[in-house]
Amino acid sequence: MKTKLRLGLLSSAVLVALGAFSVAPVATCAAQGGSGCVPDFSQEPAAGSWRGEFTFDYRMTVPDTPATFSLAWRGDVAIALTESPEKQARRGLCPGGNAGAAPNFIAAPQPGCNVDGTRVQRLSREETPPALAGRTDVTMAMSMVMSDAGSELTQNAATRKAASLRTAAERDREGRKLVSVALLGRPEQFKFGGSFTARDESNVTTGDLDAVGGRSGSMQGTVRGELTGTIESNVENGQLQGHVDVVDRDGNRRTADPSAQVGTVSQQRRPLFRLVVETKECGKMGGHVESDELVNEIRGGGMVFVPVRSVWHATLAERDEQLEQSASRYAKGPVPAMSPSDPEGAWRSWQREWTEYSALRGTDPSDYRLCALKPAHERIVEVTALALRTLLDGTAKGDAAAKPRLWRLMSVIEGFGRETYLACPVVREAYERLFGTTLALAE
Repeated sequence: MKTKLRLGLLSSAVLVALGAFSVAPVATCAAQGGSGCVPDFSQEPAAGSWRGEFTFDYRMTVPDTPATFSLAWRGDVAIALTESPEKQARRGLCPGGNAGAAPNFIAAPQPGCNVDGTRVQRLSREETPPALAGRTDVTMAMSMVMSDAGSELTQNAATRKAASLRTAAERDREGRKLVSVALLGRPEQFKFGGSFTARDESNVTTGDLDAVGGRSGSMQGTVRGELTGTIESNVENGQLQGHVDVVDRDGNRRTADPSAQVGTVSQQRRPLFRLVVETKECGKMGGHVESDELVNEIRGGGMVFVPVRSVWHATLAERDEQLEQSASRYAKGPVPAMSPSDPEGAWRSWQREWTEYSALRGTDPSDYRLCALKPAHERIVEVTALALRTLLDGTAKGDAAAKPRLWRLMSVIEGFGRETYLACPVVREAYERLFGTTLALAE
């Protein structure tokens, strides 16, 4: 009866075990033109195709038993960040504008508008974060060892094919910063197959198993030794039914029909994994992997969860490290010397600076390029604020030739932010000189 009892428990334990697894340099600018000149540029990952992988390994133990489980989840991450279309307001005319008209500086334009009635050129990334889509293919491999005095059970199982989980963005309360990438799916998407071997003092039992995550499973095995015969077990709708049919050496037949209630898992689509974003750059991101679904199920079953490794990373296909290095070198270059006693020289210095920056930026920059040029953006805004300060101090209020230059510099600063140029003192001073009116400070 001792052997009979062990076989009965074996036919239950194999499937129950498997079922649980289915599842900004403002200070510098302040010295040149006042705080608020350099806006906060977006730190979010750039739009484009991202590829990477994740690893989520852990061990499980069952209190008061010798059973130890090791699980290894792997994911082939594929994320598509889609740049939102430019807002229509940025493409159209300003209210009362006259596109193509020469600047006359008679009427003060509205924020975001040029004096000729056109919109100020947008120079930085859109504030609306890219939309996220894509799918991640996930696989799992599991091994289990349970060793007691005179008996041992080993089991190995793995997904028969990858389960494709849809990705979704999880952002902060303001909806701007990417906090994590949820991988949405149902446990039944994971279909497992494997084998097991059980040994005791007088018998060896081997067999195969199949399971559908959190829903159903079956196991068949063959017994050899002092006993010969078969064992089988099936799980469906939370009910386990087993059958043992063996014959001993004396020809006596022994049978057992173990049964048990096992936990069921909801098949509702939900986040099965979360890729938590801890490092975030224009062309690469990564962090650790979480799975409340799996961990809560493990702990709810009375098992102990021991994390081993949890990490993920993804890289943008368009990433250009040489561009990133060029932007960094440009940003670290010396700031050109400008003197109010030589406003013409200051203007030429700014033009050279703008030419160098424009060569980095290109004529039709992608979202990634604008993101990678963040340090270059900061530098050109600082240099532009310095040039504006120099021209204000070095030219007379009635100097007609200086007005288009002042407006050009103001428009550059405005084009890099959400109208944060209103908080830049040197821009406010230039606005008042050009239009003889005070510009209200935006909130």
